[in-house]
Amino acid sequence: MSQEQLLPYREASDPTYAAAFLDGPFTWDVTDGMLVLRGRCPRCAVAIEAAFPDELVRSGGTSPEPGTHQDKLTLVCTCRCDHPQRPPEVQEGCGAYWALSLTSDAP
Repeated sequence: MSQEQLLPYREASDPTYAAAFLDGPFTWDVTDGMLVLRGRCPRCAVAIEAAFPDELVRSGGTSPEPGTHQDKLTLVCTCRCDHPQRPPEVQEGCGAYWALSLTSDAP
């Protein structure tokens, strides 16, 4: 992707970001005790990966129904593109962030 095509860095969230991330392509797996989510940033459309300790995801949250477990995770764009106007202290991403609710069967 050329520099001219990249969105400028902007810390921003939008209510549609979580659904856009999950609309795909989206994958997840648990590797070495980490829940790894892979998909495209809903703002800049570049492939990203986010990892969370599996124990964090399993350790709390509000259960909407018996037998389920729900957690909210905050994801941020972790793309390696050189977005214009990104502050020098920020090493990656376009500035997008969003909350993702995960629901699974309780162990």
